Amino acid sequence: MDESGELGGLETMETLTELGDELTLGDIDEMLQFVSNQVGEFPDLFSEQLCGSFPSGGGSGGGSGGGGSTTSPQAAALQVKVSPTSVPNPPRATPVLQPRPQPQPQAQLQQQTVMITPTFSTAPQTRIIQQPLIYQNAATSFQVLQPQVQSLVTSSQVQPVTFWRHRKQADLDLARGDFAAAAANLQTCLSVLGRALPTSRLDLACSLSWNVIRYSLQKLRLVRWLLKKVFQCRCATPATAAGLVDEAKASARDAALAYHRLHQLHITGKLPAGSACSDVHMALCAVNLAECAEEKIPPSTLVEIHLTAAMGLKTRCGGKLGFLASYFLSRAQSLCGPERNAVPDSLRWLCHPLGQRFFMERSWSVKSAAKESLYCAQRNPADPVAQVHQAFCRNLLERAVESLVKPQAKTKAGDQEEESCEFSSALEYLKLLNSFVDSVGIVTPPFSCSSVLKSALGPDVVCRWWTSAITMAISWLQGDDTAVRAHFTEVERVPKALEVTESPLVKAVLHTCRAMHASLPGKADVQQSALCHCERASGHLWSSLNVSGATCDPTLNHVVQLLISDLLLSLRTALWQKQAGASQALGETYHASGAELAGFQRDLGSLRRLAHSFCPAYRKVFLHEATVRLMAGASPTRTHQLLEHSLRRRTAQGTKHGEVDAWPGQRERATAILLACRHLPLSFLSSPGQRAVLLAEAARTLEKVGDRRSSNDCQQMIVKLGGGTAIAAS
Repeated sequence: MDESGELGGLETMETLTELGDELTLGDIDEMLQFVSNQVGEFPDLFSEQLCGSFPSGGGSGGGSGGGGSTTSPQAAALQVKVSPTSVPNPPRATPVLQPRPQPQPQAQLQQQTVMITPTFSTAPQTRIIQQPLIYQNAATSFQVLQPQVQSLVTSSQVQPVTFWRHRKQADLDLARGDFAAAAANLQTCLSVLGRALPTSRLDLACSLSWNVIRYSLQKLRLVRWLLKKVFQCRCATPATAAGLVDEAKASARDAALAYHRLHQLHITGKLPAGSACSDVHMALCAVNLAECAEEKIPPSTLVEIHLTAAMGLKTRCGGKLGFLASYFLSRAQSLCGPERNAVPDSLRWLCHPLGQRFFMERSWSVKSAAKESLYCAQRNPADPVAQVHQAFCRNLLERAVESLVKPQAKTKAGDQEEESCEFSSALEYLKLLNSFVDSVGIVTPPFSCSSVLKSALGPDVVCRWWTSAITMAISWLQGDDTAVRAHFTEVERVPKALEVTESPLVKAVLHTCRAMHASLPGKADVQQSALCHCERASGHLWSSLNVSGATCDPTLNHVVQLLISDLLLSLRTALWQKQAGASQALGETYHASGAELAGFQRDLGSLRRLAHSFCPAYRKVFLHEATVRLMAGASPTRTHQLLEHSLRRRTAQGTKHGEVDAWPGQRERATAILLACRHLPLSFLSSPGQRAVLLAEAARTLEKVGDRRSSNDCQQMIVKLGGGTAIAAS
C-alpha cells in the first residue's frame, strides 16, 4: 500500500508539473477564480463532511513528497488534494500554444495545496474573495497570488453595497441622537454616489452656480426633451436606455434624500453652523435631484424637500432671498393640490391662509433647543417641518384662548367698532386645530420606513386634550350642558405625557373642568362637590403662578391662567346666585359663607397677581371685585363705582395699545348690567323703563357672544319688570 501510494503521488506530481509548463499565469488565475466561484454554486463539494475525509497532512500520499504542505497563515482553511484513485485523469485536449517564460531547470516540486477560505460574500450580485490564494514552487520560490478585491469587483457592484451600509448606519445614528456621526455617514453616501460636498470656496461657488443654472434650465420643457433625445441616441437599444434611465432616477432619489437630511441637520442647529451659501447649495441640490427622480420619489417627500428649502432660505438668508422662500412655498402648495392625493394631510396646513401667513411671518424657530411643551407632544428635533407644524398648533391654541379672554374689536364703516363673537371665533380656531392634530397619524410618513427623520406617528394627544378642555369651558359659558358632559369624558382621560410632568397648571385645568361638570343640574350635592373641586383648582392655580424659571410658552401660559381664574370666579358666582335665588324665592336674603368668601378672595388674589404681568387680566378685576362685595353684602356705593367702571363705554382713539387690552369687553359690560339690575338697590339705578332698555341691550350682547345662560336670565328679568317683551323685541 505504501509503494502504490508513493507511485500515485509521483504520477500526480508529474502531471501537475507538465500542466504548469503548458499554462500561462493568466490561465491559472482564471482557474482559481472558477474554483472560488464554485463555493456558492456547489457548496456540497466544499462542505466540512467532504473535506474531513481527506488527510490533513502526513498521510500515505504525502509522506514521501519530500516535505510538508505549505499553508497560509490566515484563518482556518480547507485543503483539497487530488489523488489518482479518487479523480480519474480524462484525456486532455491539445493546449493552445501561448508564450511563456524561459523554462527553469526541472526540480522536484512539493505537493501543491490549494488554500480556499470559507469567507466568501454570498450577495447575489457579486462574489468577493476575502483572502488571497497562494501557489508556491519550492525550487523557484515563485508565488501566484490571487488578485485583490478591488480588481475583482466593479465600481457598479461596490457602490450600492457601500451606499446602503452607510445610509442604514446614518439612520441608526439619527435614532440615537448622534447627529455628527449621522452627518459623516450621509457625506460618505454622497461621496459613493460621486456627489461629494464642496471642500473649498471655489468648489462651493462653482457648484452653487451650476445648481442655479440647472434649476432654471430644468423648468424649460424643451431642454428636458432635448436631454432625453440625446440620451436615447447614445444608447444602443430602447431597453438599454430605459434601464439606464431607471437607474439614474434611483441614484438621483438616493442623493436627494442624503442632501435633504444633511440640510435638515444644518438648519435645525444639530451641526456646527456653516455658511449661508452652503445651506442654499444643499437645498438646491436636494430640489434638483428630487425633481430629476420624478416618480421614484414620493410626492410627500418632494413637498418636504421644497418646504425645507423655503425654511433654509428664510432662516439663513433673512429678507434678502425672501422671494425665493415664497416661491418654494408656492411650489410645495402646488404639490398639495387635489391631483396629489398621496400627499399627507399633515402638510395641508400650509395650504390654509393662516398656515401660510404663519410660515411667512417667521414667528417660529427651528434652531432652538427642543423643549418639552405642555400644549403639544414632542416632535422630531431634526425635522424642521414637524417643528414648524408644532409651533403652528400652539399658535392656533393661543389664538383660541385669547379670543375668549381678550376679544378684539372689529372696525366697521362709519368708525363704529363691534365686538367680535368671542365664542364663535374660539370655536373656529379649535375646529381648525383639531383637524390638523387628527391628520398627523392617519397618513403615511413623509419618508420611507427606514428613515427616522419623520414626525411621531399618531395624533397629538396632548394638543387634543387641551382642545377638549377649552371646548368644554366654552360650552359651560354658553350654557350647553349636553356638550359639557360630552367633552368631560375626553378631559378625564389625561395623556400620560401630561401626567408625568406633574404640572400645577394641568391639574388646575382638570379640577376646573370637574367643577364645571359637578355644577350641572341633576347632580347630587351640587354645591359641595363643585366647591370642593374649585378649592383644589384654586390651590393648583396659585402654585402655577409661583413657578419660577423660563418656560417655553409664557404667553400661552398667561392666557390659560387668565381663563382658569375667570372660570373659577364665574363658577363661584353662579353657585352663589343659585343659593341667592332660592333664598329670595322664600323672602330671605342670602349672604355667602366665610368659606365661600375665602375661596373667592383667593381666586381674586390670583387674578390680581396675574394682572401685574399680564395687562388683559385687568378687564376682569373690577367686575369680580364688585361681585365679591355683593356676595358679602358690603356698602353698595363702592360696589356701584366698580360696576360703573365696567359699564362705561370707551373709544380707542387717543389711547395707548396696552390700555385697550385692559378695557372691559362687551361681555363684561353685559354681565355688569345684569349684576347691577339684579342685586343693587333701586336708588342706584335709573327708572324701570331705562332698566329694561339696559337689560335688553345686555341680552342682545350676551346672545351675540353665545352666552345663552346669562341671556335667558336677562330675558326673565325683563319679563318681571313688565312690558319688557316689546322692549326686548325692539
